[in-house]
Amino acid sequence: MAARPAAVPESRAIVRELLREWRLDAMADEVTLLLSELMTNAVQACTAGAGPAGPEIVATIRLTGTVLRLEVWDASPAPPVVQETDLTSESGRGLLMIECMSTRWGHRRQDAGKVVWCEVALPGYIAPSHPHPPAQVLDPRPRFHGRRPVPPGT
Repeated sequence: MAARPAAVPESRAIVRELLREWRLDAMADEVTLLLSELMTNAVQACTAGAGPAGPEIVATIRLTGTVLRLEVWDASPAPPVVQETDLTSESGRGLLMIECMSTRWGHRRQDAGKVVWCEVALPGYIAPSHPHPPAQVLDPRPRFHGRRPVPPGT
């Protein structure tokens, strides 16, 4: 999807629907907040100095037997940095929230940009014998099209 502010609420709506399909509704508030922070950071990272449409960003959600993993790729190679903020700051808390709310998080270089990811432990909703759905790329045009290759071990 285009790296623009409207991508954030669009991705939230798509992930809420996907969580309903996977019967993980109870995680929706936490997961959509984490995705919002990842998406907002991606939009801000790759739109500095870009035109009105901005470059593309790609959000992916993966479900395993133990975690739900959110990944957002953007075209900026600059690594994410947890910022020091004070009580009066209006921004700069996104990565701190991700750090506090997720089981773990990180980033890696990919293509000409980077992927910032976080994982949330599943609360036991899926039995071990349940087939795990494939990773879904969040994109409203058309719904869930394409996949971005992910290196092994990520």
